[in-house]
Amino acid sequence: MWLAAMLMARSAHAGLVQSEGACEAVRGNDKLVAILTHLDKLPKLEPSFWSGYRPDTSTFIFLVPGPSRQNCGVLWRDGKATTTIEFAVEPRMSTPLYGYLTPAPVPGSAQISADSYRQPDPVRDQLHALGIQRAVFIPIEGLPLELGSAEEFDLSVHEAFHLYVQLPTWSGLDSPHRWPAWDRQPDRQKVGPLCYGSGDPQKLNITPERGHLINAAMTALTTGELDKVCVNARSFVEERRKRWMALSTVRVPSATAEETISCAQAEAIMEMEEGVPDFVAWMSAHTLGIVSNERVRQRFGATMSQPFYVLGAMQLVVLRHLLGAQFLPATSQIASSSSWESGAMFAVLESHVERLCR
Repeated sequence: MWLAAMLMARSAHAGLVQSEGACEAVRGNDKLVAILTHLDKLPKLEPSFWSGYRPDTSTFIFLVPGPSRQNCGVLWRDGKATTTIEFAVEPRMSTPLYGYLTPAPVPGSAQISADSYRQPDPVRDQLHALGIQRAVFIPIEGLPLELGSAEEFDLSVHEAFHLYVQLPTWSGLDSPHRWPAWDRQPDRQKVGPLCYGSGDPQKLNITPERGHLINAAMTALTTGELDKVCVNARSFVEERRKRWMALSTVRVPSATAEETISCAQAEAIMEMEEGVPDFVAWMSAHTLGIVSNERVRQRFGATMSQPFYVLGAMQLVVLRHLLGAQFLPATSQIASSSSWESGAMFAVLESHVERLCR
């Protein structure tokens, strides 16, 4: 079955728009074919997971070495792979796993420096000539860890949310997407030791809290039993409140300013910054059948030193189940919120648990 699926995928991509050059050979790369097969499902995604944003409107460039080690990229935009590009120089990566093409920030922007995501001039000029102002670069060979095609899909969609929804606000640029101005990143490396009890992912003190949230989120995704979702969501809220009470004097350094902030505020920011992209990516994959319920459960329970990725995502899964058709308006209100106290997803979830879980 796997071989038949791969052959069908190769056949489907054989009809893509062709461009000349040695980079055409990379279209046959097995990893690339598998990733494109997943991405090509995005236009079929009926629900939107964040107000005003659909991941199929994003542009991706998958980097694959050419036959003679050329800097080759396969362009995916408008819901499909369209052409190959031979870059004159290698695109710049932000980490070994991804890079961005993005307009320069407004001078003096407090959160993003002019050099944060700068691409070499030849790369920028080649893409601008194609009408591309923003794109996520995803290398699929020579990575520091082995990623399957589903993980590459999640990574791509996650990073696209950063690029298209969050980065314009952080860069002081106009955007059709709203994002709260109170999202000003703390020192993310200090959140674990100061707020979760340890920098060692094996020793975090949030096990009961996280366990209740996993149960609430997975029940929401599987059986949908409201009583069970509510019982576990209430227990999550109570455990978190107890932990924060014990941390009332703890202050987390800011990454962008001199003032320090509470754990409640630091977690609110990081659950927004990383939890929302994780939610959009994983729920897109889940809805499209790219990942199973069990794979989502493994993600939610994975050992990690920065669990705000999944803590944020799980709260949104529960909130979406509780609110139904009112979920997207709620995300719009969060994105437009004027303060972290009113816009934190925990505050929003807590208020709706109190209102709906009688």
